[in-house]
Amino acid sequence: MILNRLLARFGLDPQAHLSDQFLAVGDRFRKPIFIAIVLLYLIGFNGQWRPEPDAALYLSVGRNIAEGKGYSYHGEPHHLAYPGLPWLWAGVFKVAPEHALLVANALMLLMGLACLPLCYRLFWLFTGRAMAVWMTLGLAISRMFYRYTFELRSDVPFLLGVLAFLCGFEAIAYASRRTDGDDDQPYRARWYDWALMIGGLAIVVVMRPTMWAVLGAAAFATLRLLFIRRTLGIVVGLMLVIAVVVGSFSLRSQYEEAVLAAAQQGEYMLRLVFNENLPGLFEPAAAEALFGLDLGLGLNTLMSLVAIGVGLSLFRYRLIWGLLYLFTILIMLAVLPRDRYFLPVLPLIVFGWWKFLVWIERKLPDRWGRYAFLLLFFVGSATNVAKIASQIGEQHNRPFYTKFERGKWLDFPELSRTINETVPPNGWLLSPPRFDRIFTFYSDRNVTNPTEIAPQEMQVLANVKRAYVLNPQDPKIVDWITGSDLRVGDAVYTIGDDVRGRWSLHPINPQPGTTFSNEAAKP
Repeated sequence: MILNRLLARFGLDPQAHLSDQFLAVGDRFRKPIFIAIVLLYLIGFNGQWRPEPDAALYLSVGRNIAEGKGYSYHGEPHHLAYPGLPWLWAGVFKVAPEHALLVANALMLLMGLACLPLCYRLFWLFTGRAMAVWMTLGLAISRMFYRYTFELRSDVPFLLGVLAFLCGFEAIAYASRRTDGDDDQPYRARWYDWALMIGGLAIVVVMRPTMWAVLGAAAFATLRLLFIRRTLGIVVGLMLVIAVVVGSFSLRSQYEEAVLAAAQQGEYMLRLVFNENLPGLFEPAAAEALFGLDLGLGLNTLMSLVAIGVGLSLFRYRLIWGLLYLFTILIMLAVLPRDRYFLPVLPLIVFGWWKFLVWIERKLPDRWGRYAFLLLFFVGSATNVAKIASQIGEQHNRPFYTKFERGKWLDFPELSRTINETVPPNGWLLSPPRFDRIFTFYSDRNVTNPTEIAPQEMQVLANVKRAYVLNPQDPKIVDWITGSDLRVGDAVYTIGDDVRGRWSLHPINPQPGTTFSNEAAKP
């Protein structure tokens, strides 16, 4: 058998369980593995921004802070994005305004790389060095983790906080031993374990509204801790109370308000959960989070069931892990299921997947158990690695925006300069949904979409020649214009082609004979 001969070449026992052999190989070659991981991430770095609405919002608010405009967006106090990332980008705009995007991308890469040793430490504390190597590698080759390490969103910084908190909590609350190849010996929490727990929780609380999943899981785990180590439980509990108070009164955003408002409409919430979010969780969010791609209708549901079962199995190992996964799922069911929303629990899912493979191997007869382990290991790894390879190739297109998303963003810098020169600072530009935040950042002008501004507001702006529209042929803009006393003027600028898309900039004017007050409805 080829596999047996290969194992023998590495000095391993071909008769032992394949999972044990993998652990031994990983432990033996851990240094080359870690070097390869770092190189994998350095190869993927190009310093270019991958445009995306959430990232554009964080960047715009951060730039406003740096320019002395306060925590604002479109000239108004902002109550949507959590402050962690905007304040970080504000520091970047202060220090390196001319190279802010390059520096921001470099910082995101460093935060992604920092997640890996924290993942290693978490599983080293829990189960030893050999497992820690494979869990770190599993996180590193996840397409989801790799992708968001190169996007300027809050997902990876939030994961960094979660891992730091879990490391500190594991060391302080659970780790009474360590297994690093030597005899088991007592483990006493160090000062840096407390620093990781407190610092990680602080990052979590300021970064994303899903911090409530972390706080909820930690609260229940701390209640259990009170019965085992009362003093420690009280200390950790007080820390969590402070975090809850800060989150409830200082950081509460429109996200929480929207969820609470929906929860008060019981019938609407039930329809949202069972008609939209639950199907979306299985097709394809859960499967895509683990395997890195949409596996296709039907297969997504099957593998999503496996992925969810793997996550719920975490209750067998740590209460806080299982609760964190469960609360993450519940939040997605109440709000919106997306593969990236699994990122805060991805290292735990990787661990659960490994345990599932080991269980399969031991349940089947020796030969078939090995084949099943190897097949499932290959499927889980190959799909993710293939997507990472594709992204690396994409990252190294020259020039980057020529081929990235089929050239959709190639014209944005020039178009944005034209918007900046054409639309006055106190004017407004109407754009198709999902592009408004990106144009707001690129052009440093007030850009909105039909769902966020009323026709009456634009009527006032149109009367004083401060209203413009991008691509008025967009269906949502057509509907919006049709329902207002406005008309679209001739294009003042066009760019693009049929392949990457055309963009045209038009003034918005009142209908002939229509007059409005010159008092603008918005600043």
